[in-house]
Amino acid sequence: NIVSTLGLIEKAFGRSRINEASARWITNMQAELNTPEAQHILSLHEEVPRGHGDFNDMASDMAQRLALRDDRQGRMLKAALDSVRAAYAEAYGPTESDEEREQ
Repeated sequence: NIVSTLGLIEKAFGRSRINEASARWITNMQAELNTPEAQHILSLHEEVPRGHGDFNDMASDMAQRLALRDDRQGRMLKAALDSVRAAYAEAYGPTESDEEREQ
């Protein structure tokens, strides 16, 4: 997140090499980003991969259950699941199980 990035900049260049205006800017940015709303927004990048994994697990479990079915409803549900997986992959990138199915 931005706060840790700013910390890395400070470490790399040393606070003494950053002029006073930059130091004030960094301090102000840290204060502005230290709110619940800002922290939630900054943490969203961690939630997306977790959600990606949750979707992958759910889709894999459902595919395994549907693979055991050979009735009309099972085939229809498998087609629907494949459609959902394709739409998800188009929007968010392929899941691990999508990559395994392609191999």
